[in-house]
Amino acid sequence: MAPARLRGKILKGSGNMRLALALLTALMLCSPVLAETVDLTYAPAESTGLTYVGTSVLSADTPNQGTVEIKTDVEYTVSVGKADAKGVPITITIDKASATAMGQDLPSSYAGKECKGLWDNHAFVTEVLTPFPAQSAPADQFVESLVSSHEFMLPGEAIEVGGKWKGARENGPSLFEEADQTESKEEWEGTLVSLKDGVAAIELDVQVQGGGGGVTVDIKGKLKLELDTKTWTLLRSVGTMDGVVHTPGGEVKFKIPEMKIELKTEPRKEG
Repeated sequence: MAPARLRGKILKGSGNMRLALALLTALMLCSPVLAETVDLTYAPAESTGLTYVGTSVLSADTPNQGTVEIKTDVEYTVSVGKADAKGVPITITIDKASATAMGQDLPSSYAGKECKGLWDNHAFVTEVLTPFPAQSAPADQFVESLVSSHEFMLPGEAIEVGGKWKGARENGPSLFEEADQTESKEEWEGTLVSLKDGVAAIELDVQVQGGGGGVTVDIKGKLKLELDTKTWTLLRSVGTMDGVVHTPGGEVKFKIPEMKIELKTEPRKEG
């Protein structure tokens, strides 16, 4: 058995060790946690064959026909060219397009049509080189709303998980020819919700005002995006929208409780 004096030193040493461990634990708990960050600057590699399927369900309260529900289905392909100082060249080809209203088929003129444009580092269209033709069939406006949502409103800089950003744009270019002169104003706030294995989950609150030909529209929407930040491929987009269309004949209120775009095929890199 150790002498009393030695036992006292051992016990004192154990007490110091316990105190040191307690202090270390407290320091670790109080140390700031470094949030994970990702550079949300749109910079996709060249690729082709990115096929997407999109669907939306719209419910509208009309002055003359009561409540009308319209379901739209679209399939389209995205090809990405080589980026330069002007932007990222992208071609969108609509492969299939259809809609139904109250059980009746609505024709669309967009199947087989394509557009070409330049996207910037926020994943926004800055210039339309070859637009889709103007609407010429009943289902065209619903097809247009789905395809036009292939813009992501990114901050164009590094953002940490939980971080937010805001943006606004007026009279941006449209992927579709406009029959009348239109004006638009878009505002959005984004949040980087999570980042896992390079896939960024983003939430967007969006407000849109537009008008032309005696008609104006106000829209509020919420979107959730999943983006592969290694290839800048949109994996999935899910959203809801509420809006009012003001026409000379009265107001039409509408809701889109479901709007979804999903990647159907994996991208194939050029070369």
